[in-house]
Amino acid sequence: MITVVNNQSEQRFEATIEGETAGTLDYFLDGRVLVTTHTVVSHDFEGRGVGSQLAAAALSDAQTNGWLVRPECSFISHYIVKHPEFADLLES
Repeated sequence: MITVVNNQSEQRFEATIEGETAGTLDYFLDGRVLVTTHTVVSHDFEGRGVGSQLAAAALSDAQTNGWLVRPECSFISHYIVKHPEFADLLES
């Protein structure tokens, strides 16, 4: 099971599997815009949907908080293309 938390003090979403860090999604807030800068999945956990869980958590958090999203990370850009339900979050 993948657990994702927003570590606000480190400005990153962290995914864990059985207590091990499986991946991270770094971000910063620019006013009311969530800027996603880098997504990393540990080699040991590739292919398990860790990146997708990180992306979904970050984008859902943006929706909940009424933020727009500026995806500087290509993984997040591609995720939004595949999940158009998040397209309205894109900063113009």
